[in-house]
Amino acid sequence: MLLLIPLMIPLVILGSMSIVITQRYIKDDINKNNQNVLTQMKENVELLLSEVDSLSLNFKDNSNVVVRLKALLGSTTMTREDLSSLNLIKSYLSSSAYGKPYIHSIYVYYENEREQFLSSSDGIVPISDFYDSSWYEDYQNKDDHTSMWTELRGITRYDFETNPTPVITIYKRLSPLNGVLVLNIRADFFQSSLNDISGYTNRKLVVLDESNRMIISNYPDQMSLPLSIEQLMHSTEEVVRLKQAGKAYVVSRLSSFKYDWTFLSIMEQRDIYQ
Repeated sequence: MLLLIPLMIPLVILGSMSIVITQRYIKDDINKNNQNVLTQMKENVELLLSEVDSLSLNFKDNSNVVVRLKALLGSTTMTREDLSSLNLIKSYLSSSAYGKPYIHSIYVYYENEREQFLSSSDGIVPISDFYDSSWYEDYQNKDDHTSMWTELRGITRYDFETNPTPVITIYKRLSPLNGVLVLNIRADFFQSSLNDISGYTNRKLVVLDESNRMIISNYPDQMSLPLSIEQLMHSTEEVVRLKQAGKAYVVSRLSSFKYDWTFLSIMEQRDIYQ
């Protein structure tokens, strides 16, 4: 038996080294996979949000559209020429909304005495008569210096609807025109896209907005994070290891500097080596 001990020592050392190397390989592979998933999330979201930039160019920099729509919003009556102009402008807005499944609706508002705005679905309507008016309250209450921001909202179009349609609303000021472009994105489409790219069952994917609020995730209790945002934002590392409530987590993150959103991949450390 004593003769076997010298023979077993190298085997134990090799076995231990093999375990360490395997764990390191798994960890590096998952970290790489996390970054790939986060990059895909970032690219998908930036492509989606680029719709705001494209629309704002037309309703801020196109003088013909701006002048015409401003006049229409403040008008009490419309001529045949007015209706033709309105249909042309609305068709541009509607084609953007109906042509992309993730868009619920789009609004364009310039301040006017009649307090009317252009909706991609309903044309020109008074804010007070429209089924969705909380966007206007958000716009009115927001600091004038904030050019672009995000809100989580619910839209109920009909009285018989028991549950509002959850939307992620992107606001972009049409400065210096005293107006705003409102893009309502279907939250369920967003969540579904995260489920499609998640890969690992136990990986939580999270999107934080410019105020570090969680606006969407791929797990049921999506309005609660297993970790505090303060802990995550305290570190500048791309991969953060944190402990909370007796559990160890590995968090990978990536930022969109263009829109100031943050993308997170969260996994319990124990799940990485299963």
